[in-house]
Amino acid sequence: MSLKTCTKHDVDLKFDEATHTYRLHGRIVPSVTQVISETIGTGWKATEWYLQRGKAIHACAEFIAKGKDFKSDERISGEVAAIKTFFAEVQPEVFEIEKRVGSYVFQYAGTIDLICKINGRWAILDWKHSFNKIRIGLQLGGYSNAHEKLINCGYGVQLSETGKYQMTEAIDLSIERRKFLALRTAYRIKEQCGELSSQKEKANG
Repeated sequence: MSLKTCTKHDVDLKFDEATHTYRLHGRIVPSVTQVISETIGTGWKATEWYLQRGKAIHACAEFIAKGKDFKSDERISGEVAAIKTFFAEVQPEVFEIEKRVGSYVFQYAGTIDLICKINGRWAILDWKHSFNKIRIGLQLGGYSNAHEKLINCGYGVQLSETGKYQMTEAIDLSIERRKFLALRTAYRIKEQCGELSSQKEKANG
């Protein structure tokens, strides 16, 4: 089992790549997406192929953001082209990529795709294959609450297989943070009642 230690700002936060598990001070905590999925539903279930494709697309996005040369699978050429077009047209000022963050107060963690400045304003950005603005807002709100810098602006960027991208309007994360924390409370209540999906699976196993 390989654990990746995060940046110096998050010295007590670790991530297990194999099991996609976050630990704060050695304690397993839910991810932002787990909190959302457990409380309002998953929306849709990704197959292993889609999960691996997502990882490959995120890796390419990181190389593009860093200005590095790379080769990618032809099956994601459309999404890669969309990312390149986004950077060429929007020209974000990149500060952090794949930033792992955790909230010690509210006990959860997650990974931010991109922290940047767009038109001089700090923003959190998340790459998406499909759009659901409510879920995007909740996800970005969770990330914002866990980051050491208070960032009140967020964007979702949908990447298309056709090579095009679609960007949400600026999302007010000061509102989305409060919404996400309401879900975190609901998650904790389900956990205390033994009603989490993982707890039921163990009970039925």
